[in-house]
Amino acid sequence: MASPSYPAIVAPLLPLTERLLLHHFTPSVFPPSILGSAPVIEFATFYGIEPVELVVRNTGKFQRVLEEAAGRGEGDVRDYLGGVWGEVIEDIAKGGAEEGKGRALRLCLGWTSKEAHMKFRETQLFKDNVGLLRDGVGSAEVYHVAFKAVREV
Repeated sequence: MASPSYPAIVAPLLPLTERLLLHHFTPSVFPPSILGSAPVIEFATFYGIEPVELVVRNTGKFQRVLEEAAGRGEGDVRDYLGGVWGEVIEDIAKGGAEEGKGRALRLCLGWTSKEAHMKFRETQLFKDNVGLLRDGVGSAEVYHVAFKAVREV
């Protein structure tokens, strides 16, 4: 980010967003192929995680619950396509604020659509396990990004 070439890399992204908040995370699996294959990714960032080990362990448990339910073809979880999560390398705060920076964790879950994810949030499976994503977390943000294939003409 400190290199002279960095502004040229970031410049094309600025018109696409109100603000650009960049950070890095160490993915739980590498390569994190779900990020390039799912039509919709749910990006959840958990801020002020403490103790870090608890949040990391619980996030892994939550993803395993999804993986097992999807493997059994259970209801709305069949629209879950996979996920990756990891601890954020930089100390960050919600909204990019300078004040309150601390440890964070990023969770990326692939879904067939945003609607499929929102429908899953109404299930008993979600209600029974969402507490895993709240314990030890100061605050959170969740966004959905729908990816589209781009063809060269």
